[in-house]
Amino acid sequence: MKDQTAFSTRFAHHKDELEWLFMELYHNREGLEVLEREMAEAYNARSAELKALDKARSADPEWYKRASSCLACFNSRVRSCILRSNSAWRS
Repeated sequence: MKDQTAFSTRFAHHKDELEWLFMELYHNREGLEVLEREMAEAYNARSAELKALDKARSADPEWYKRASSCLACFNSRVRSCILRSNSAWRS
């Protein structure tokens, strides 16, 4: 029950935005309801370790910007490629 409350709280925080974006793209209320059910099922299937990580990330919305995250490494690499291609283009 605690897990369902955690999901419901997090979901309620983002529901309006998700609904607006989904309906703008797909105009499909039934599809949105299916997505919401599948999100709840996916959350319930997550391990306790991943749920703890979810909770920590919710408390720190800028977690992905730190150099320790894979996403930060990926962004750094993409930025390097863009800078190299820009300098090659200018030459």
